[in-house]
Amino acid sequence: MKRPHLPLTLMLVGLAAIAMLTRTPRLLAQDSTGSAPPSAQTAAVPVELSPLKPGDVLRLRIWREPDLSGDFPIDETGTAILPRLGPTVVINIPADKLKAQLTESYKQFLNNPSIEITPLRRIAITGAVKNPGIYPVDPSITLGEAPTVAGGAVPGDSKRNVIELRRNGTSRQINIANDPKLARLPLASGDQVYIPERSWFSKNATWVVGTIIGVAGTTALILTRH
Repeated sequence: MKRPHLPLTLMLVGLAAIAMLTRTPRLLAQDSTGSAPPSAQTAAVPVELSPLKPGDVLRLRIWREPDLSGDFPIDETGTAILPRLGPTVVINIPADKLKAQLTESYKQFLNNPSIEITPLRRIAITGAVKNPGIYPVDPSITLGEAPTVAGGAVPGDSKRNVIELRRNGTSRQINIANDPKLARLPLASGDQVYIPERSWFSKNATWVVGTIIGVAGTTALILTRH
């Protein structure tokens, strides 16, 4: 009876493993619910001008008034405790109108107050990053820059250039190297940015393939002696 070519079979398995590891996974062209991907403008106004929400932070800067300036969290009722003004409802007001409203309010304490406000959005950044957590980020931070806010992606553990954005109940994986437009997507309050982790197999690819080839070689040597 003809002896089966076991070493050849094992070598083919090893080559197949190498081919599988070198393939670039095809990312979803749409989110997990089948609807269109999140766009740069998901509301009637730009994200940077959209109203603040509970959980966000209002950054207030009043020229030459450091004691009145600072970052003020917004509680579940939509209220921020502001210097001199006390509890102030700041949600559901577009940023430009809120600035005008606060400027008018501070006129009772200051002459011609010069005020700048920055809405800091509450963003969750998780997955293969050094410091996962919830962060208040200003409107200049884009999707592609989000991992740096959490200390950057963990080398060797994260999928290269892949970010998953979860927004308004939908989720989409984006390769920011292949789609730079989406890398510049502004972040909105409540966004969840997830950095996918590489699978155990891909992180240990060299060891797995080396083991397969080593076993094939050892088996071939044993069989040639019989």
